[in-house]
Amino acid sequence: MEIFHSLLKRQIKRHFSDSETLSSEVKDFIKSVDNSYHEFDSDRTMLERSLDLSSQELLQANADMRAVFYASPDLYLWIDKDGTIFDTKGGRETDLYLPVDKLIGKKIQDVPPKTLGRKFRDAIRTVNSSNSICTLEYSLIINDTEQYYEARLIPLTKNQIITIIRNSTEAKKAENDLIRKNRYETIISSVTKSVHSSIDLEKVLQSAVDSIYNNMDGVDAVAIYIADDNQAVLKAYTGLSEDYINSAGVIKYPNGLTWKILKDNKPIYCKDVSKDKYIGPAGVRLGTKSYVSMPLTYEGKPVGTINTHSFTKNAFDKEQLDLLKIVIQQIEVAIRNANKADELRQSEERYKTLFDQSPIGICIFDNDMTITQCNDAMVKIFQSSREKIIGLNMRKLNDKTFLPIVEDALKGKIAHHESFYEASTSSAKLHLLASVVPLKDSSGNVDSVMGVVEDITKRKRNEQEIRSLNTELEKRVAQRTTQLIAANKELEAFSYSVSHDLRSPLRAMDGFSQAVLEDYHDLLDETGRDYLQRIRNASQRMSQLIDDLLNLSRLIRSEMNLADVNLSELVRHHIDEHKASDSKRKVSCVIEKDVIVRGDPRLLNIAIENLVGNAWKFTSKKSKAVIEFGVKNIKDSRVYYIKDNGAGFNMEYSGKLFSPFQRLHSDQDFRGSGIGLATVQRVIARHGGKIWAEGAEGKGAAFFFTLKGE
Repeated sequence: MEIFHSLLKRQIKRHFSDSETLSSEVKDFIKSVDNSYHEFDSDRTMLERSLDLSSQELLQANADMRAVFYASPDLYLWIDKDGTIFDTKGGRETDLYLPVDKLIGKKIQDVPPKTLGRKFRDAIRTVNSSNSICTLEYSLIINDTEQYYEARLIPLTKNQIITIIRNSTEAKKAENDLIRKNRYETIISSVTKSVHSSIDLEKVLQSAVDSIYNNMDGVDAVAIYIADDNQAVLKAYTGLSEDYINSAGVIKYPNGLTWKILKDNKPIYCKDVSKDKYIGPAGVRLGTKSYVSMPLTYEGKPVGTINTHSFTKNAFDKEQLDLLKIVIQQIEVAIRNANKADELRQSEERYKTLFDQSPIGICIFDNDMTITQCNDAMVKIFQSSREKIIGLNMRKLNDKTFLPIVEDALKGKIAHHESFYEASTSSAKLHLLASVVPLKDSSGNVDSVMGVVEDITKRKRNEQEIRSLNTELEKRVAQRTTQLIAANKELEAFSYSVSHDLRSPLRAMDGFSQAVLEDYHDLLDETGRDYLQRIRNASQRMSQLIDDLLNLSRLIRSEMNLADVNLSELVRHHIDEHKASDSKRKVSCVIEKDVIVRGDPRLLNIAIENLVGNAWKFTSKKSKAVIEFGVKNIKDSRVYYIKDNGAGFNMEYSGKLFSPFQRLHSDQDFRGSGIGLATVQRVIARHGGKIWAEGAEGKGAAFFFTLKGE
């Protein structure tokens, strides 16, 4: 352009030496050419400067790009259409098993393992044929750790592809953690929802088992056992074999892992079954390599277990164990809900049974005073039917008997009423005792009333009859009292007569017989003296019988004075007296110490004196006599006893022992009046107790007695 402009200027000067002779058109053309040249020259200068600047920026950009490549964790590979690597940038030496600088010249499909190499080969073909981007996701085990990668193949030209390989392990881990977290939240959400939407325990347990099985990594089988007496029963499961179910569906106490957990109430995490001693044969045959077994509790006590199986070792981490604990908490809520529901159901059944089977009439009024329920007893009382009673309204009937007390109950009061009543649903005329109790809703407001009605018509008739009988009885008691007073006076007169009128002849017989024996001893032969001695003995025995009868009579009529009495001391006192009067005998005595009772000291002394006397008398023919006194509990009663190893008696005649003048031994063998045991029986009876005897002929006797309140 510059040369062209210079030539043009010289030609103009040669042909047109005088510029003033030029036409205006030529002058305009020359001027236009000059202007165009100057513009071109200016543009050229600017373009040169611009080109110079762009070149510098391009060099800087290339340098920056190289820095980015080398600093990037991603691996950049430039490959040709056959996959041969001709340039690399960035990345780590471990990304393809070879240092980066040794990848040049190798085919990318030949560097990694064969399976991955085939994927790269197929991806290169796809890029070449479609001229579009192709992405691969794969993993490699590097240094015993699984690493995740993403490879993106991008076409640059017809013969060149850039492959960008990015290590996505952290992102994959974050993604997996998020997925795992979501799945675990699904478990908790599913179990919680099931717990709070159903009281069917087996349904909740199965929901928990399914949720764990489907959402927890490494889980191959889950089983829940619930204890039932001495066996643990499989209630919910998934992943178990038929062999396992048949073999371990019911586990008897105390066998196996399940009962170990139930007994100890502690969880077990076994990382390697080959080193475990608790898992049973069924679990081994199932293929379990590791397991977690945790107790399920109710009110602090183990009631079941949840057993989670895995077919790989070391299958469960802390997060999973913590998750199982949360699931168990929800299951325990379900167990508690089921038990409470069962208790409520049983309570309702008991209430219904009591309501229906109660012999007392029961009905329920709503807050409008309408009867909504009634039991069979109510139907029977009113001699009507359930259909006629239910629906009756006390206000509409203007029932003056029940209306006031039902109104009181609706105000929150408990009311009672007794009156004669004529039923509106039948012709029954009854005497009724009614009580009404307000029933409140969950907010504490009275929403209904329970009426309890008892038919006391028969009771009223009986009360009238009892009053009549009591009046008649009082008359009879008064008559009998008068007769008893008269009898007592006669008894006192008889006692006086016996004491004074009968003793005189007996004393005379005894005294004169003794005088004849002493004064006319030599005039009488042996037979005469024997006759007189027999008269004396008989009179003395008769005198003793009179004394015993008088004492027995006084026992019945004497007033009692209660105090604490030491029976042990009384027994010891009377035995000591017998030992003193008969010191030649050897009698072994066993006396329980300080047996204290509440009674009349004088009367109890008479009873003990007779019982000890009997024991002493009837052991007189034993060379080694034994007398024992003690106390023992029989059917919550204190029973006192005196035993001996003496003559004993035939139990067939034991009923005669405590009757006056009844003796089971002859007077020649053992002297006595037959009044002693009758006296003991009267003393015990006056103390509100009873006495009985046990024995055998030649083997001794035992007398047992109780006292009132002991």
